[in-house]
Amino acid sequence: MKLKRTMAGFLSAVVGLSSLGLSALAPASVSAADPWDGATETSILEKQRVSSDESLLQEDDNDPGKFTWGYLQTNSDGKVPTGEYLKVTYTVDGDVEDATKIFNFQPFDSNWGGWNDNFVTIGDSQYDAGTESYTAYISTESIKASLGDGKTLKGINLSFAGDINPYDENGDKVNADAPVVTLTGYYNVKISSGTPSGDVTPDNPLTLYTITEQELDEAGINWKGASKATIYVKMTEGGTDSMVNAQIKLGPDGADGQPVGKASSKYLVGQNASATYGKTGNAIQDNLVGNAGTGNYKFPEVNLNKSMQDGSAWDSSYEDEITITVKAYTDNTNCELLGIVFNNGAAYPSGFKAPTVESTTYDTPPVEETTKRELLKMTLDYCDEMDSSKYQDASWDAFQTELAKAKTVYDNGSATDTELANARASLEKVKANMLFKDTGTASNPLPYRDLTDDEIIKEMGVGTNLGNTMDGHSGFTPSETAWQSVETTKAYIKALHDAGYNTVRIPVTWGNMIDDENGYAINDAWISRVQDIVDYCISQDMYAIINIHHDGAEQSGWLRVAAEDIDSVYEKFECVWRNIAEYFKDYDEHLIFESMNEITCMEGDAKNSAEAIAYDTPIIVNLNQIFVNVVRSTGSNNAKRWLAVVSHYANGGTQSGFELSNDSYNTDNRIMFALHVYKASTNVTWTYSEVYQVADALKKCAAKHDVPIILGEYGTRTYTQTGTDSGYNDVARAYFSEIVHRACQAAGAVPVVWDQGYGTKGEYETGLYSYWNRTECVPLFKTITDAMMRGTYLPNTSKNNSYDFKDVVQGPTITPITEMTLSDETVSLELNESYTVTAQTSPSDSNDVVLWSTDDDKIATVSQGKIRARGIGITTVRAYTQNGEVEKNVTVKVSPKTSENPVTAINADDSYSVISGKYVYLNPSVEPAGADSQITYKSSNTDIVTVNSLGKAVGIKNGVAYVTMTSSSGVTKTVKVEVLDSEAKEEIDLALHILYNDTAKNYYGTELSEPVKVTGDGQYTVSFDLNSQLSAAGKKAGITEINNLTAIYIKDYDITSGNAKKSPLSSAEIRYDSVKVNGTELTINNSNFASALNAEVFDSGKPINAWDGSVVDEVTATDHVARFTTVTNPTTIEVTFTLQNVEFKQSSSDKKNEALKMTAVTDQRIVLENIGDTAELAVKIVPRNTDSLVTFISDNAGIVSVDNTAVGTDPDTGEARVTVTAMSEGKATITAMTENGFVVEFTVIVGEDIYDDSSSEDESSDESSDTDSSSQVTDSDDSDSSAPDSSSQASSDDESSITSAASGASSTGSGNGNSGAGSNPATGAQAIALTGILLSAAALMIVKKKK
Repeated sequence: MKLKRTMAGFLSAVVGLSSLGLSALAPASVSAADPWDGATETSILEKQRVSSDESLLQEDDNDPGKFTWGYLQTNSDGKVPTGEYLKVTYTVDGDVEDATKIFNFQPFDSNWGGWNDNFVTIGDSQYDAGTESYTAYISTESIKASLGDGKTLKGINLSFAGDINPYDENGDKVNADAPVVTLTGYYNVKISSGTPSGDVTPDNPLTLYTITEQELDEAGINWKGASKATIYVKMTEGGTDSMVNAQIKLGPDGADGQPVGKASSKYLVGQNASATYGKTGNAIQDNLVGNAGTGNYKFPEVNLNKSMQDGSAWDSSYEDEITITVKAYTDNTNCELLGIVFNNGAAYPSGFKAPTVESTTYDTPPVEETTKRELLKMTLDYCDEMDSSKYQDASWDAFQTELAKAKTVYDNGSATDTELANARASLEKVKANMLFKDTGTASNPLPYRDLTDDEIIKEMGVGTNLGNTMDGHSGFTPSETAWQSVETTKAYIKALHDAGYNTVRIPVTWGNMIDDENGYAINDAWISRVQDIVDYCISQDMYAIINIHHDGAEQSGWLRVAAEDIDSVYEKFECVWRNIAEYFKDYDEHLIFESMNEITCMEGDAKNSAEAIAYDTPIIVNLNQIFVNVVRSTGSNNAKRWLAVVSHYANGGTQSGFELSNDSYNTDNRIMFALHVYKASTNVTWTYSEVYQVADALKKCAAKHDVPIILGEYGTRTYTQTGTDSGYNDVARAYFSEIVHRACQAAGAVPVVWDQGYGTKGEYETGLYSYWNRTECVPLFKTITDAMMRGTYLPNTSKNNSYDFKDVVQGPTITPITEMTLSDETVSLELNESYTVTAQTSPSDSNDVVLWSTDDDKIATVSQGKIRARGIGITTVRAYTQNGEVEKNVTVKVSPKTSENPVTAINADDSYSVISGKYVYLNPSVEPAGADSQITYKSSNTDIVTVNSLGKAVGIKNGVAYVTMTSSSGVTKTVKVEVLDSEAKEEIDLALHILYNDTAKNYYGTELSEPVKVTGDGQYTVSFDLNSQLSAAGKKAGITEINNLTAIYIKDYDITSGNAKKSPLSSAEIRYDSVKVNGTELTINNSNFASALNAEVFDSGKPINAWDGSVVDEVTATDHVARFTTVTNPTTIEVTFTLQNVEFKQSSSDKKNEALKMTAVTDQRIVLENIGDTAELAVKIVPRNTDSLVTFISDNAGIVSVDNTAVGTDPDTGEARVTVTAMSEGKATITAMTENGFVVEFTVIVGEDIYDDSSSEDESSDESSDTDSSSQVTDSDDSDSSAPDSSSQASSDDESSITSAASGASSTGSGNGNSGAGSNPATGAQAIALTGILLSAAALMIVKKKK
């Protein structure tokens, strides 16, 4: 019924319209003697879908493939009819007249037209009595003409006409006598098969060939089992000005003519066409026949699993629809389709074999190459400007010797190209090996453990990538959620740990966060966010790996190994790593640096060619060596940190010429090797031999490199699969992973799976390398996670260690652990000590796995049973089976570290304030001088503030938390940290963003205008002048005009610059009033207001957008590259826009019922006779329904331990309770505090009570009332939710156990590297002090105590 209503509404617009005589109709019939001789007919009749169960064409139930009602749209590149005529065949059951309108054709450009121009009637059709069917032809030119002048035919809609409408306006069939017309055929008719000519351009391409699933399925081609395809053609006409496109798409097209499923396309381009249209692809040789002498060509491999093309959701039915098209993009260009080879071995036509083809690069270079002499001269000139003070003397002397040799070769006018190239290569190698002088900057290193190769591989265990996260970017402006939708949380990292992972690789794109004009300094907010995620990992004693990632992505980033001026690349690489290493120098062994990602000098099919590997290898070896030397020179723990190096495109490094970096700083090995292996990774299922390709690559790598190996990336994709419990291919993926992980055991490697997260289509989007729900912090398929842990934590068999994994079965039966006994139930450690608890399990043949977790990672961490003491106190470590049947606990007590010079006091500001999303360093100092300066940190409420091992406090959201700093001796200092709402401001800076997509100049960066300040509704203007505002990167790329763009849009400047994550707006709508390019006003085609917010970010996405359309007419977009059509050499753009409904976010506390009063419930002086004894402390809050939290803090955790995690009150009693534990003999003060300043103190004595407490007696009598007379609150007021009067917290007449906040120093931090506030203490910068009336736990005064 839904379909009928849709059609009734559609046809209401055409019923009653008059028919236009079709003078352009073709002859009524076709025979060998008429003008149609030689015409080519291609069926374009197919069942289009609007959802998984509805067809736009109503199929005849009794005759599948015949259609009785509906419409058929051909408004996409792959479906636009290219013939001179369209042909329809149909049958009629019922009474009709010559004037009866049967079909209507509407042309499409940006909208549909020709509603009353293109009818086919009975009289226009030829009747065949033999077949009892009608045939009619209509000219595509006549259809196009009804669009009007200046329009481009982008689609045609065929619909059943209104004269035969059997439905009423409600979509119900009411006219049983209406004639039944059945569409039996719809054809594209091409009169001539000769060379295409005329106005063929990239904007108006000519489709030469179209192949659909129907042809492939009829030929028995298994195209669904493939992920990529290579298309072969024979060029029959064309040359250096020609361009041909091949596209493969899954799914239909949308109303805009663009695919709604997945699509990818590749090109064949001549030299001139590449420059003209900014496209790259395999070369079309001059005169078509190149050195191979064949005229045969292959397109670059096309991906069948490309990302979705727009915001629509993936429909499983799309997997059954494929369209392969070959199009001419230029005049006088034609080819013959030879065949298609799929990467699963299938071929079309069946049996087709790939022929010999022309070179994929031009036989004659398009431009004259820089000579070897010129390249050597570039390096010599650079070397003459180098600063000798950076390097150690011996290295500088060796370099000068090699430099002199290179100059001698250069001065020899008869030196051959080989001699000149060798001289440059030798000089570059010596230069890369130069040792830097130590930077000498201040450091405060965390304790560092020296581990052997085997020990660190064992500890790293199982790993995963935070893929598409910190490496995601737009035009090399990185953003955590640019390529996936979830910000990383500590809870997610904790969930990974508790599932058995112990390594997280954090790929990082630094891109535009590097300031090329300021010593390659890195944006403080960006590197701080990287640090936050590193801290999440290290807090669990997990290993974190950070690198330089997409900056070297196939020559589109700054890390270009193909650059002729390679010395400038080496210099930037050195400086960026120096700045990263300096920032993280004090971290312990759990942080690992990886030099770079997948680096190659070529793109496409050539990126892993023998030529590319030979060219890249010596340059990558040099980059690795520079990386090692510069990191080591920053000192502190970097002098001995584990460093991972890579080879060409992260291959196994087995090629000739590749060598591991020298590590002159360490006699023991501290170098790792990282590789990526993607074999059959796009399959749905795998055979053993297919999975073994990964194992074989690891085997060869391990044989070459005698160092710890990191399999930094491997993976499989999520696909639907019938017959499985989940409906997905998780069992097959688990089989793949278990074998890979067992192969890593054999090779001495850490398996780190590539998990790319997911976007707006959900975590189960098919075609993605996704394994976890990052929001819910659970695996998508526990089947796969369990297999990973089995593959790593269950010991290999002897056959496994010989790389035989045939014993691994798919979908194994799990024999669960039913009994488990731990070697220890209690463990006592000093700070920084470690101890391994072992688990004995039964039955002995179980293939279940034991996993471990800790209740408080600030006190103790655990992995594979190894417990490490991280802070003073008591916590519980848990051992549990993977299947969840058995759990055992270990009580862990961590005591102060024995020292001959213990800390007696910690000095720091009493309170700090920090902006949400920013940070402040607490920067404590200790007394006496020279005492052990190790301090651990813990936040009372990690929802408000997190704090890392270096004292970096990060504001999470508005509120108050207390951070306790504990020395290695147990002495503590607690400070208040108040987080202010960063979004509570009444202004926003907006800038025009110009995002390039210029393949010819290899530039994909984002250019920014000067921002305009917005304070509310109104009209604003932003403008960009390329001549004065082009960035250094844009200038270096040779950008000379504002063209070849992905988009021009208006966005929050603070977010682009990395200073904010969300805009301070709750609403804003934008309308574009004027767009001027080079002063020329463009035509606005949409003057409506639209929301300017996208996921809480002001990001307009317009006025120019090559994906979603532009709001001006004078723009064309081909393959998502936009160009202006009416302005020559555009260099300036000015956009005027109006904002309405601008509302700024208001700061608000989530506290609705704050504490009005707090009193002690239990005795405030407690004696614990023995170490290990416990006692419960309690306070009572008024009102009982308060949402204030209470934090209990010990002033000496070495004597009395208490969990300082903020706790809520019992809503029935208003009481908050905590347990304290005796750690050693002595006296400690336990302080209970609310966020808004109420305080109660308890004295806890361990051992004999020898302490005279008379000095702390209150002058008031013991019988004084517990009621706070100043606030006039009694128990009957417990339900009162009103805010307290300011006097209720500070009255001098207060005689209860309530104190007011005392004065003290405070600090505030913005986390802004420009001001120095909140900067890393390793750089010597200090937080800014701010005077105020703030809380100091050390300055509290008790007014009354109970004995």
